[in-house]
Amino acid sequence: MFRTLASVFALAVCSAFASAQATCHALNDTPTFLNSVSTGNAWFALRFDLPASTTVTRVELFTGEVTALHQVDLWSHDSASGKPLALQGSGPLPITPFNAWQGADLATPVALSGGQTYWIVWRAALGAQASLDLVGTSPGPLWTISVDGGASWFTPVQSNDRHWKFRLIGQCLTPPSSYCTAGTTSNGCNALLASVGTPSASASSGFVVSASPVEGQRQGLFFYSVSGPHVLPWGTGTSLLCVHPPTQRGLVASSQGTAGACDGALALDWNAYRASSPAILGAPFQAGDSVWIQAWFRDPPAPKSTSLSNALTFSLAP
Repeated sequence: MFRTLASVFALAVCSAFASAQATCHALNDTPTFLNSVSTGNAWFALRFDLPASTTVTRVELFTGEVTALHQVDLWSHDSASGKPLALQGSGPLPITPFNAWQGADLATPVALSGGQTYWIVWRAALGAQASLDLVGTSPGPLWTISVDGGASWFTPVQSNDRHWKFRLIGQCLTPPSSYCTAGTTSNGCNALLASVGTPSASASSGFVVSASPVEGQRQGLFFYSVSGPHVLPWGTGTSLLCVHPPTQRGLVASSQGTAGACDGALALDWNAYRASSPAILGAPFQAGDSVWIQAWFRDPPAPKSTSLSNALTFSLAP
């Protein structure tokens, strides 16, 4: 089987959070390789955990030694068995004799979700350079093989001499990230944004943006922009307008908590809001679109009688 902020700030933020065709995830992305191992006539599956949602258009492996046409797939993960589950997409891998990074362009882009486990499946033939880095001091990733065309898989294994190498190329989505500075309210609150879930251009729920601590018992809302970040004083107070107009206002809600205390909070499931509001700013949304969002709430003693949180930016998964 084997051969054994201002304009500079705005530009920086826009660049950091824009989607791009690039190497979105990789393992052992180096020019070194283990030159003593070649592939057998089998399907090799390499397990990986994807940190952030990515639409994959190309998979690259480090191989060579022969002139051949192999195939590379992306498979989902069976959490019950710990093995590959189902084919998600594939593309031909033409191999040349020179040992180097060589790639398979997928027939159709494959959208993978951040925080999930997947498998690269290499439908190999005898004699190609195995896509392995040098022997390590700790085990490499889990991998397995199939000798019946993916109908069944051996129990996954890992070892120090099987440090697999691969690259996933595509539209990279960075995790949501905060920026700008929260204003200090009349009671000393600084409302900071956080998020849970994955922002999506199609999901009907599952991405909640929250602001806390907010002045208790105040009305507030979230507003967003698709035009980028901004830094502009909000009246004469300490708050800043951190999203670039035009903006879209979300639903008004109560912060709950205690009047005069910093124990209030606001929350919005942005996916649900987007799904139920087809005519909002930026619609219809597409995978890779970026959004900049901020919270606004009542604060009567403050200048303009309101205060603002800091801001959050995120890119949309499919």
